[in-house]
Amino acid sequence: MTTFKNYLLYRLKNSVIKTLIFSFSSLIISIWGVNLCIKETSDYLYGSAETGIYILAIILGVFSTLIPMLETSEFKLRRNLDTLYFLPISRFKLALTHYISGFIQVFVIYTVSFIGAVTQILPHSEIFKTHYLLPYYLLSMVIGLIMYSFFIFIFGTANTVSDGVSDCIAWMFAIFIASLLAIDIFDNIFAIYFPKTSLAFLADISFWGIVYMPINNLTMIFQNMIEPRSDSFAKNVIEIMNYVEIFFVWAAIGIACVYGYFKTFIKKGAEKAEEISDSWFGAKLLIPLYMFTILKMSNGELGIWGFILVVIAFLTYALFRRSFKLKIKDIANLSVFAAMLIIDVNIFTCIIAPFIIFSVSLAKYLTAVIKNKKAPGTYAGKQIKMRFAALILTAALLITIWCLMLFG
Repeated sequence: MTTFKNYLLYRLKNSVIKTLIFSFSSLIISIWGVNLCIKETSDYLYGSAETGIYILAIILGVFSTLIPMLETSEFKLRRNLDTLYFLPISRFKLALTHYISGFIQVFVIYTVSFIGAVTQILPHSEIFKTHYLLPYYLLSMVIGLIMYSFFIFIFGTANTVSDGVSDCIAWMFAIFIASLLAIDIFDNIFAIYFPKTSLAFLADISFWGIVYMPINNLTMIFQNMIEPRSDSFAKNVIEIMNYVEIFFVWAAIGIACVYGYFKTFIKKGAEKAEEISDSWFGAKLLIPLYMFTILKMSNGELGIWGFILVVIAFLTYALFRRSFKLKIKDIANLSVFAAMLIIDVNIFTCIIAPFIIFSVSLAKYLTAVIKNKKAPGTYAGKQIKMRFAALILTAALLITIWCLMLFG
């Protein structure tokens, strides 16, 4: 415990200058921004004014993203790991130290900014319902912790700083992109086989997939309570409140990210630092996700721009692999992208893609079984079971879609 405490104090002392600079900068921005917003929007005659607390949401979002990277970036550099991993402290406590240290920095920066904003808002208490400011601060800190946990996990799955930063940027919108893609695919399937059913209404929910949307929506809710707002703004808040349970979904995501961060930190070996990132939370998933979404949402109408996108995907893979010599799976993905430009997108998505996914699952399962027979122990029993489960799921998907085609 003494070593843990001493190392935590060392981390906090080591980050004092950085935290002071960020806190001072954020304080100036919050005071100036809130004061300017109040002066420009105050209208005592019509009872309208804005506090500008959205500036606090921006500050929290920025540092909940930036601090996790700065706090754990040294674990991506081999020259630092010999010292860090030989400290007389367990991997779990080492991970916990950096997790706590980073969030304390976020907490201090945001709290200083919040206090600065409050000093500008309180003199106008005859306009604003200032008693809602404390609940907003507490709830926004909870969402800040969720965002912080999300980014410290994503950054931790990468093996290099550059991969970690690019993964974090991509994941800002990846959940939103994936949900839009899923809605579009299933909406097309329903349009063919269940023409009276539409999933388009789910598009409103998909925007919650943007990492910063929960803090944006929470801020809008409290703006509506604190400030004298227009009816149109209140209607937008009512729309947000219709999906208020998604705050709890993000809470679950945050908890999962905390678990993922500690598990990744404890299991990842020092030898992986500065190597090509092999996590499924990185380019292996993100490049196909973004490319497939762009091509699917465009309905194959990109023309020459579609092939330019394939070229960009090729260059992105080359950058990811640090070489123009791509792996077979990369070439397969690029071939799929090219095929989507030639074949009707909806036909490809609903008919051909499920068959490709099933074929890949079957090949992976058979490969594992054959290799295990030749050299027992090549694949663990758990790996074979997971591949078999994937095979069953993809087979069920393929059979379902083909049955709908024949009998729907």
